[in-house]
Amino acid sequence: MKKTKNIKALLLSLSLSLTAVGCALPASETRAETSKELIVSETPTGSEEMDTTGTEAVTMYRLYNPNSGEHLYTKDASEKSRLVREGWGDEGIGWIAPEKSNTPVYRLYNPNAGDHHYTTGKIERDYLISIGWNDEGIGWYSDDAKTVPLYREYNPNAVTGTHNYTTDKNEHDYLVSIGWDDEDIGWYAVRDGKTDPPKTPDDETLKVGDIVILGTYEQDNDLTNGPEPIEWKYVADRDGHKYLLSKYALDGKPYEDTNENIAWEGCKLRKWLNEDFYNEAFSAADKKKIVTAHNEDPDSYELYKDWYQGPCGAVGGNATDDNVFLMSWTEARDYLDGKLWIPALRADNYNQRLLCRPTAYAMTRTGSPVYDGSWFYPFSDGYPRYPSDMVGCCQWWLRSPGYSQEYGTAIYFDGSIKSGVDCPPHLSFYIRPAILID
Repeated sequence: MKKTKNIKALLLSLSLSLTAVGCALPASETRAETSKELIVSETPTGSEEMDTTGTEAVTMYRLYNPNSGEHLYTKDASEKSRLVREGWGDEGIGWIAPEKSNTPVYRLYNPNAGDHHYTTGKIERDYLISIGWNDEGIGWYSDDAKTVPLYREYNPNAVTGTHNYTTDKNEHDYLVSIGWDDEDIGWYAVRDGKTDPPKTPDDETLKVGDIVILGTYEQDNDLTNGPEPIEWKYVADRDGHKYLLSKYALDGKPYEDTNENIAWEGCKLRKWLNEDFYNEAFSAADKKKIVTAHNEDPDSYELYKDWYQGPCGAVGGNATDDNVFLMSWTEARDYLDGKLWIPALRADNYNQRLLCRPTAYAMTRTGSPVYDGSWFYPFSDGYPRYPSDMVGCCQWWLRSPGYSQEYGTAIYFDGSIKSGVDCPPHLSFYIRPAILID
């Protein structure tokens, strides 16, 4: 993001880009289509904004509107609770802001488009107010010590919810690599939103929702620096053990070579997970922490009982004992609210809890794409666009059979459960291993 050297040129750029479509332009469109100089980081000079940096820190909450694709940021816990009750998704803590600083972040609202916008630039703020935006005051403050940058990206393919802010440089670089515009740094935090660092399997404070570190596997695709620690999400308790699901898709492989009566018990992917992956990812000490799981391979008839094409399904197969395994469709349903993908209910298929992004290494191991933000539900059908947080998400295998004995089942890009012709077992999809620990 470039800083303008000429205020008159900035205002001219703003006028040309905003007034061309009228004052009803959504907040996400305040970026000039022909100029990168629209958003500026301006150090305030007004005395009312020159507060001394406080010692207290402010928690910044991040919420998501699945209908418009907008991310909203607020320090107001009551506002957060109200929006969650109204259907916004609670995305937890975005970052930690200083209580006060010399650099406020202004919050504005477009009453015509229903979008918010945030900027440290007073000139930009004043101009937007002059053309009809509501001034919502100072939303929070930027850290003058510039401790943790909030990277800003812009999706040129979206209409609303076009901006993303993150403290995660890997996320920033990935979005830019798939077509988002790099808008540099929006402001700074005193800490990122990871208030709870990853824990070890032996940590007595482990609770559902925590991230656990166990084992190593190549992830950044830099083979010169060795494998990286594997992060696991503690998603549920099962059979008296802790059920861990890898946070990212770690590799990509076919489920089986053929489409003939596939089942988890004898598939090639199960063999690879329990032998090659298990031995490569875990040391002898790591293996002592892993519990052998007795896994049912559930039939899929119940999954398809209300399907739009009529009842379908397949027999799951015999139970197995696994050190490493894939999630079943029933576990996806019971632990993470998984539902069957239904064409007639496209807007309702989205499930944030099952969205998953692959590692850089995994992306080199499969021909399966990731969601790049270019697909969207047509407005003519009355459905909203795909939510923006689907960008970079992938399709990953489950261990269950599909709508017939010849097809597998996977979690789709939007977090729904999908099967059929989209999931032939010989295709390479992404792999998200699961394990049990005590």
